[in-house]
Amino acid sequence: MMKNLALTIALTGLILGSTSHSSASENPVLLSEMFGRGIHAFYLGNHEEADDLFSSAIEHGLEDPRVFYFRGMIAFKQGKTEAAVTDWEKGAEIEANSRVNRSIGRSLLRFQGAGRVQLETIRQSAKLAAFEAAMKRSEVRYGELSQTPSTEPIVAGPGITPPPIPSDIRNPFAADAASGTASVVDNDALKNAMNDPFAGEATAAPATTAPTTNNDPFGGNAPAAGNDPFGGAAPAGNDPFGAGNDPFGGANPFGN
Repeated sequence: MMKNLALTIALTGLILGSTSHSSASENPVLLSEMFGRGIHAFYLGNHEEADDLFSSAIEHGLEDPRVFYFRGMIAFKQGKTEAAVTDWEKGAEIEANSRVNRSIGRSLLRFQGAGRVQLETIRQSAKLAAFEAAMKRSEVRYGELSQTPSTEPIVAGPGITPPPIPSDIRNPFAADAASGTASVVDNDALKNAMNDPFAGEATAAPATTAPTTNNDPFGGNAPAAGNDPFGGAAPAGNDPFGAGNDPFGGANPFGN
């Protein structure tokens, strides 16, 4: 017991000596060493020594929720329920608002029973309160941003300047615009569809001319009988089926 107490005093002296030039939070190695020795003493059943180590680490700035949880366990085992709840609430607040992901639940596995149920209830309540506080801060911040008018003047950006029109381009509708007779296109495509396109033109009967005699291909004379290519009479003896030319000799080739 005296040896452990001397070790605690030595560690405390190292921390105090180092804090003459820097804050206690800048000595995480010494504070972690003190917390680790307190855990070791706690599981060995040396609750008084563990309580001294946990208290020294807390006093010198150790911001670890586990050190409050374990010191609260010692108080709970000693029947000091109010002191235990105070430590557990402080540790739960640090855990809920800490960005460091620690395996808190694994460290508390060996602490069971009614005390563990009460500790878990405190932890969950702290996490819910931290979440609600963060949501309220976000709503307030959003309201401030939406209601605060911007003091910066709005400066119009550079516009698009169209290219200059060349002077040698002539407007084909300039004359109509000057005379006031510019035509307007009618959107009715069938407006004059039923009008006679030839209504304004005079219709004259086509001229008829009799053909002249010079246009007769036969010279106005009927061909003479001697000009008949067939000689004016049917050729005789040239009938391919005549009696003398019958290939079957006038007999029935089928014997009938």
